[in-house]
Amino acid sequence: LPDLLRAIREGSPVSPRKLVRGVDRDLETIVLKCLQKDPGHRYRRAADLAEDCRRYLAGQPILARPVGPLGRLWRRARRTPSVAIPVAALVLVVACGLGTLAVREATRRHRLSAERDASWKALSSGRHAEAVGHAEAARRLAPEDAEMVALDARMRAELSAAAGVEAFARYRAAQQAIADLLKRWEERTASGEGEGLGDLRSAAQASEEAREQGFSEAASRFAEALAHWPAHALARERLGDLYWDCYLDAEREGHVGDQRAYEMLVRQYAPAKYASMLDGTGEVRIPVESPTGGPPEAYLFREE
Repeated sequence: LPDLLRAIREGSPVSPRKLVRGVDRDLETIVLKCLQKDPGHRYRRAADLAEDCRRYLAGQPILARPVGPLGRLWRRARRTPSVAIPVAALVLVVACGLGTLAVREATRRHRLSAERDASWKALSSGRHAEAVGHAEAARRLAPEDAEMVALDARMRAELSAAAGVEAFARYRAAQQAIADLLKRWEERTASGEGEGLGDLRSAAQASEEAREQGFSEAASRFAEALAHWPAHALARERLGDLYWDCYLDAEREGHVGDQRAYEMLVRQYAPAKYASMLDGTGEVRIPVESPTGGPPEAYLFREE
């Protein structure tokens, strides 16, 4: 009898599901709540027990909640003083570990936010090398972070666009050089001066190669930028400029098929800039030297 009383006093009630398979979990929770050693953990009133029984029979959620593993361990420790010290030590160790992890996570998030913000700021200011450094540091802290994925895409787009801008500048410079050489060629041939024409021809060939190389690299870089960041406005506009030049070349040479293909590309990348000219209703502004000292610009109209 003493052993039985001690078992009732100190032991945990056996789960009904261990005694009878198939017992409903809600019913088990109600029974175990009734058998709790601590009066504060039992139903406070018979009416509360009746309400849970009514809910169970009606198929509604019961008010009682099952006790988790930590709760069972803590209650056992309270009933058995010899277990209290090890349990308290375990709880203290777990709490310290969780606290350390929380501090580390907070520090990591703070560093991630700082590196990410610094990268965006440098990127917006055109300091690409600095932006890359901050982005790499942030990526090491959170390689799978959604904002870091977007930042990485934007970074790659900006780097590709920057290389495209340099290539586009070389392309435009080669275009201007070809125009200048052609003008000098026409002046010399008109005056009957044949000296130096061979040098002009060689220079024109070199400029044409530079123009083709600049065009190819610029188009490739701007396409890369759009692959990483489809909303990159500068890349879209510059691609439109490149294909507009191709459209004009095809128009001058009478290549109707190529002209239509380039028209589609121009409308795809820079519709607002060139749509009116393609429709024959607008104008394009080009920089020129003004002989009268006026504003350095003129208007070129495309007529149908």
